[in-house]
Amino acid sequence: MAIELVSDNGWRGARLPEIRGQIYASLRALLGNISSDGDAVIGQIIAVSSEDDLQIIEAMGWIFGGFYLSQAEGAQLDGAGEWFNVTRYGMTQSSARVVYLLKPDGVVTAGDSFKVSGIDGDWLVSTTESADPNSCTGLVLSVKGSALVDGNTFVISVNGTEYTTQFEAGDTSDTVIARLYGLAIAGDSAMTTMQTAYGEMLFVADGVSLARFSFTADVYDVVRAGMPVVAWYDSETDFPVVGYGDVVSDDVLVLANGSQGFLIEDDERYRARLKAAAAARKSSIGASRPGIKASVQAVEGVSFCDVNVNRGIETDVNGLPGKTVQVFVAGGADDDVAQAIYSAVAGEAGTFGGSYGTATDGDTTETMYFTRQAYQSVYVAVSGDAWDAETTGKPVDYFSVARSVIEDYFTSLIVGRDVYARQLESNLIVALPTLTDITVSVGVSANPSGRSVAIADGAIAVTNDTFITIEGE
Repeated sequence: MAIELVSDNGWRGARLPEIRGQIYASLRALLGNISSDGDAVIGQIIAVSSEDDLQIIEAMGWIFGGFYLSQAEGAQLDGAGEWFNVTRYGMTQSSARVVYLLKPDGVVTAGDSFKVSGIDGDWLVSTTESADPNSCTGLVLSVKGSALVDGNTFVISVNGTEYTTQFEAGDTSDTVIARLYGLAIAGDSAMTTMQTAYGEMLFVADGVSLARFSFTADVYDVVRAGMPVVAWYDSETDFPVVGYGDVVSDDVLVLANGSQGFLIEDDERYRARLKAAAAARKSSIGASRPGIKASVQAVEGVSFCDVNVNRGIETDVNGLPGKTVQVFVAGGADDDVAQAIYSAVAGEAGTFGGSYGTATDGDTTETMYFTRQAYQSVYVAVSGDAWDAETTGKPVDYFSVARSVIEDYFTSLIVGRDVYARQLESNLIVALPTLTDITVSVGVSANPSGRSVAIADGAIAVTNDTFITIEGE
């Protein structure tokens, strides 16, 4: 039997069931009167073959669907959106995620405004937030003078874990706080520190999530509580974007990337959401990394997701307890992310992380834990530059070029990628042809002296102008 798929008239499309039907018709012609009932041998063969056909058709459909979404534009994407019930977002203002450093009794009110350096126009706070030193993104503490006595023990609790140090001769409030915060960031990879106008701040590295702090009021004074705030740009025609490290003021810090607005969602962003919706449909829901990742990526606003699973009984080398899932995620509302994890994690597996949300199956409400994508601040020190004196020597734009090279290096880093001083040195030498030697040091605090910085899973290394020092500048 011959089935014509290509003729002089061009391509002739034939569906698999059509081809299969012709095969069965030829089979009946050869075998005579045969039964195709479900309990007959031939019937069972037909049933199995038909099931195989459906699986092949579905697989081909997903392959074609993926290709179609990648190539589609405009109305074609809108059509796919109707299929997935995912429509384009309408006019959306740009938003910024900032941290207000408030006094213990401070309040930031909805409608309050601030400006970002380099951007004209105001950013308006969306909701009223009051200082809460026990539940905030960052905390600046000082030790009371009366507590700085020989034999005293200093304790703070961060996310349920206590960190302790003893009074040492010559201690000041700053040295005690520095030791305690150092212990905290060593014990909790979700936390980091930075210098503010009010002293050293311990804060959640993603610049958005809340941490739980506990301390004794008789020993510590709260200098500032860093409260996370969302602000919208006061324009429906201009759509600037705010990024990590942008400058606002001493009282308002940008510790996370904002979102750029639009008159109507463009094809690039819309396509990404459609692909996430398609991935959620084609992936089996279950306690597997692909299934959990697909479920979380389908959540509105999620821009990044990764999953670690420890199927063993004992805690693994990454500190993940046995029979536990750790989801790294950026974007999306806490409860929406929690619901996606709950829907995907079968077998009542445990969840792990410093952030959490609530989820339900209609009967039971559960708390699901996960880890927000973190930003690890990295300090860079450049020194020892040597130049080829026989040519043009040191260029007049050395400092600006060096800063650009360093910033470009950090921009290219992916999640979890460690920072190496040697790579920065190589990039500088390539960018500056007359440069013959240079020394770069990196670290997580000012005046770095290390040659590398290890970046935890789910974290991205970042820097800014204030974290980069160049000898002689």
